[in-house]
Amino acid sequence: QDFIFNRFYQADDSSTRPVEGSGIGLALTKEFVHLLGGEIEVRSQEGEGASFQVLLPIQRKTHRRDPLSEASTMYTPANRPEPKAAENREAPLLLLVEDNPDVASYLHACLQPHYNLAFAKNGQEGLEEALRLIPDIIISDVMMPLKNGFELCEALKNDTRTSHIPIILLTARADEASRHTGLRTGADAYLTKPFNRQELYIRLQKMLELRQRLKEKYSTANPQPDSSPPSEDPELRFLQKLKSIIMDRMSDPDFRVEPDLCRAIAMSRPQLYRKLKALTGLSPSAFLRQIRMQEAQRLLLSGQYAVQQVAEKTGFRDASYFSKAYLREMGEPPHKTINRSKSNT
Repeated sequence: QDFIFNRFYQADDSSTRPVEGSGIGLALTKEFVHLLGGEIEVRSQEGEGASFQVLLPIQRKTHRRDPLSEASTMYTPANRPEPKAAENREAPLLLLVEDNPDVASYLHACLQPHYNLAFAKNGQEGLEEALRLIPDIIISDVMMPLKNGFELCEALKNDTRTSHIPIILLTARADEASRHTGLRTGADAYLTKPFNRQELYIRLQKMLELRQRLKEKYSTANPQPDSSPPSEDPELRFLQKLKSIIMDRMSDPDFRVEPDLCRAIAMSRPQLYRKLKALTGLSPSAFLRQIRMQEAQRLLLSGQYAVQQVAEKTGFRDASYFSKAYLREMGEPPHKTINRSKSNT
């Protein structure tokens, strides 16, 4: 009873407590009562319940106040938005993991014009949705039932399917220890409640800009397969593994994205598609074709093989179809690449 009016105080402060709330309501009520010159107190007996008493002074002097802006929105259970995607298919997909429906409603109002939104009401559901959707970015509360935000973040960052996704943790726990824990689990940003809306916008924008720069880096890189020294970058390691799988089946004309590549990398086609799109901007089919054409170019430049032989070594049964695909991908027909290699020697 000595602490319940303190901001962010929780009797049960575990990060997986089953009861909602963040310790703001009574602190805010106390502030309002004090602004009106009043007092608030609590009387409670264990097992018998509690009663709150508010004493406000009667004053003959009043002040005219402006009515609430019509633009303000009150969210109630009746008008609380259901999870749904925005109309703009090109907008980034953002997964919001938040167990407090009022906070979720507020974030929905802030973000819906700029993002396609998906929702999860606890950490376990958030993990399942993240693996199913492979979103572009995730905002998660920390203190949630079943699985807290730290556990969710750690699980996603240690899973190849989701390790590339930027994660922002939102929490009322502003102490340094909690912030350090969040960053250690792989969170890309850590914002405390109540947060500034503009800061959230800027954080999201900068994270997406960083992802775009990384996409440009990965799309122009030529990842070496697993036989080369492993990269410290987990996403480059993923691309190395993907290329290694393709190189092992390079001459197989029946090798396909689905089921072969998906099975070898242990991902569903939608998961692989979202991951590769986020990293390189390429679909799995385009990535497979790019690796085949790069290998074809290397073989042609060696000057040791005819076009028919290179077609067979890169998984094409028909040399004519190979030549057309090579022209589309590399910007010149195979025989010009051969001639170029001869002129260089």
